[in-house]
Amino acid sequence: MINPYYPTILATTNKALSYPLRKSCLTNLACLTIFQKKNIWRWSVDKFIQVMKALSDPIRVRIIKILQERTLCVCEIQALMSLPQPSVSKHLKVLEDAGLIHSSKDGLWVNYCAADGSESPYAASLLGHLKHWLANDGEIKMLRKILPRIHRERICKKD
Repeated sequence: MINPYYPTILATTNKALSYPLRKSCLTNLACLTIFQKKNIWRWSVDKFIQVMKALSDPIRVRIIKILQERTLCVCEIQALMSLPQPSVSKHLKVLEDAGLIHSSKDGLWVNYCAADGSESPYAASLLGHLKHWLANDGEIKMLRKILPRIHRERICKKD
């Protein structure tokens, strides 16, 4: 029986396709289907791990909780969380690569907001739960209390 989730693909000579096929497949179409299922499964596992790794850092979880409240730029997040700019940018990149946040350029500003989860079902599920989780966390409450006083015009004055 061929395992559709992890097939062993052996090299055969097939000029029409640019990848090796399993010798025991009855048709090239069956081989293509198995190869595609494996890649979809692999992408799915990789995306799940990427989302979980992104949420494994407490700073990134706090950033997402704050971005669920309001759209912010890097300098606002930096001021709010008292972190250096390169560190904030690195965390935002990890979150964006995982599909948990989105960025949009607005003149000189790059605005970040919580994603809607359309890129990944794992991101969508966890973002939905995060809206309700950690609501009583002391640090999250403190950040929410400071958030209304954070404005980019005061923090990042461009000359």
